[in-house]
Amino acid sequence: MKILLISMAVAAGAGAYALQDDRAAVNKTCPVMKGKLIKKDILSVHQGKPIGFCCEKCKQAWDQDPSEYAANLTEAEPPKVLMSAVLGKPAPEFELRGTDGYITKLDDFKGRIVILQWIDTNCPVAKRVADKVTPALIARVMKGDTKVVHLSICSDTEAKPEAVALFLTDRKLASTGLMDTDGSTAKLYGVGRTCHAVVIDGKGALRYMGAIDNDPAGKKGDKAVNHVADAVAAILENRKVSPEKSPPYGTPLKLPK
Repeated sequence: MKILLISMAVAAGAGAYALQDDRAAVNKTCPVMKGKLIKKDILSVHQGKPIGFCCEKCKQAWDQDPSEYAANLTEAEPPKVLMSAVLGKPAPEFELRGTDGYITKLDDFKGRIVILQWIDTNCPVAKRVADKVTPALIARVMKGDTKVVHLSICSDTEAKPEAVALFLTDRKLASTGLMDTDGSTAKLYGVGRTCHAVVIDGKGALRYMGAIDNDPAGKKGDKAVNHVADAVAAILENRKVSPEKSPPYGTPLKLPK
């Protein structure tokens, strides 16, 4: 039997109960700070259901007057069966916490070309790519074109959002940092190394997967072929992507089993 620990917090003029529940919250995002992911250990109970919050301050606001925020409460959908990534087929949906604490979903970018690039703040190869390859890639594919979005995914189980955000901002990369510390998205896309890249077209189909370029040693300089940039160009020009796949390089990921 689940144990319900109850502590009463009486607000001025109204009795509000701050309930601590050992069950999982029914919501993914905070009803007070809309859109921000909850922390699983900050809970109250509303109508018999455990409700999660992103911080203690939001929990306190809810406890004082749940009716003010109840309309913002969205219960999480049942877990979906995950698909495997297959070239030419719809890219598997994912939801990840950004380094800013907000949720990013693949579905947010309908009609746009999406580049997924795996990064690691401790991998020397990922650092070299971020320093010398990624800036040129982003400049090339995004030059005057808002149809392309770049997402940097970190699947390091011990990674911190602050470190990933700094990794990107220090290099002035126009990319959204996403945290995949449970490795679920990496597994979904068959990613096993830190510099793996994926390109998804505006219709949501997976068009390229593999190495960002043909220069794993980083010695070809300007002669290196950037597979990701070429894939984006082919999609924009309604051409066949070639190659569609290449061997990824970088440090092997240590994903949870």
